[in-house]
Amino acid sequence: MRQIDYNNSAFTLRFEFPLEWDLDSLTGVNIDITNLDGESLLDATAATLYTATTTNAAGAVGDSTVTLANDASAPSPGDRLRISASAGGPSEEIEVESYNSSTKVATLRRELRFAHTTGTAVKGLFCTYNLDTSTVATWTKALQVVLRWSPGGSDDLPVKERGEVSASYFAFPDFSQRFEVRYPREHRIALPRLKSVLEEAKLEVEHDLSTPEFHIHRVADSEKVRLLVLKKARLIVLEGTGDKWESERTAAIDEYNRIREIILNQPVWQDENQDDVKDDEEMLVGNSFWGKERGL
Repeated sequence: MRQIDYNNSAFTLRFEFPLEWDLDSLTGVNIDITNLDGESLLDATAATLYTATTTNAAGAVGDSTVTLANDASAPSPGDRLRISASAGGPSEEIEVESYNSSTKVATLRRELRFAHTTGTAVKGLFCTYNLDTSTVATWTKALQVVLRWSPGGSDDLPVKERGEVSASYFAFPDFSQRFEVRYPREHRIALPRLKSVLEEAKLEVEHDLSTPEFHIHRVADSEKVRLLVLKKARLIVLEGTGDKWESERTAAIDEYNRIREIILNQPVWQDENQDDVKDDEEMLVGNSFWGKERGL
């Protein structure tokens, strides 16, 4: 569930375009937000697209950089862009590792798979919207909402997602250091995509502990969950390794389930109303809350 910052006059919502959308025809994206009763909180409003540009030099298969036009807007690390099809080769998605605003050269996370001619169109694969939640009587803590992203210029359908107004959320600020200390080999493998590994691990842990009542972002004593996220991150990395790592994967699954069972048998405080006070009804007790049926 998307977390929306409470009492923020310009909270940036970012939406990555789905593969199913016709990006060649896309002319814009609107966002609207309703509560769970269908009442409008934000009428359909245009989100901000990355300004379309072109390549300023030809690209060859295996190149690790792309040069953009002199008037191109600066992409940020992690931004996904799409180079259109040209006489040089088919369209291709790229991810920016870094960007030199003086030379207009984008260093890529992965080398080019296809060739591209000079002057080929480049579009962003994301949009953003700065949401004002400073009217706290409307955007209350723990408010549940539905966001809808609607494409313009194509027949593609809108995408909906759930959101929640939050004063805090589950985070793992020292994840890289702790992951390296515990699993240095897996850390080296994951380093180029460590943020993505962490996000996937958090999503899977939330799913593995999932009930209608459990909410990873409301767990106050979150250190219990962080250890499980470390174990899940290792599993995600090991899933991409060969047969010779089969014994490591088996041991990692056993260790993940062992830590998970410990958590399932402990009381957990979820601060549902986000008031930083441990109310009696917020103290959720182990197996009476989660159940013992789940496992890998």
